[in-house]
Order: sequence, then structure tokens, then C-alpha cells
Amino acid sequence: MSLDVGTLFSSPDVALVRYRSAPAINLAGTGVDERLMTPRSQSNLQLMHTTAEPGGTGGRDLYTINCQVEVVHVLKGAVDLIFNDHTQRLTAGDALTFPGGEPHTWTNVSDTRKAELLWILVPAPWSGSA
Repeated sequence: MSLDVGTLFSSPDVALVRYRSAPAINLAGTGVDERLMTPRSQSNLQLMHTTAEPGGTGGRDLYTINCQVEVVHVLKGAVDLIFNDHTQRLTAGDALTFPGGEPHTWTNVSDTRKAELLWILVPAPWSGSA
């Protein structure tokens, strides 16, 4: 493998997004704080962090995201991911991968504890200038 001499002196294309300054986004959920953790200019994927209050939900109605693949990873708590024909319970440490066009919603199943989730969307459904 050979390297172009210019690559030895170029800086990698990196972007730091700190949680406290990440833009809040609203995907029509209730009882949730959702933050975009990747720059809007990132078109390959988007990472969102969701904190859901007890009983917080992605919405009453099923919805789809304009992406090919969606992954949800539960950091804390437990959520039910609700599809047309079944419900999948996810607890801390679980991750579920499914097609972005699959109608779904979700809810924090606890009456007393917050849930924290990471959502990975591929490709990014909302890209544009940062």
C-alpha cells in the first residue's frame, strides 16, 4: 500500500458534538429530550441520543424514518419497540436493527425511571448545512 505524501500532512475530517451543545430535535414524541449527536452535514449516518421520562414515547402513532437501516441501542432502562404485528421489549445493553421504512413507535415502560437510547440512522435522513 502506498500513501500520497500530502496525506501525511492533512488533517482528518472530524467533528466533535458535545451533548450539552447538541441541537435538540423534535420527532413528535412526548416526554423526551432528543439530541442530534452528529453534524447535520454528515450524510452517511446520523446518531441521536434520546432521554425518555417515565412513560415517554416516540408518539402514539406508528411512524417511519426515511433511511435504509435504523438501529436503537438502549443505554439505560427498558423500552417497548412497537411494530404493526408485534412488540419487542429492549432492556439496557440491547440493540435492535430494522429497516427504516418499517412503521414503528416506542415507549419507556417504566413508571419511575428514565430510559436512555441511542438511535443510528443510515443514511442520514436529515442532512444539510451544519
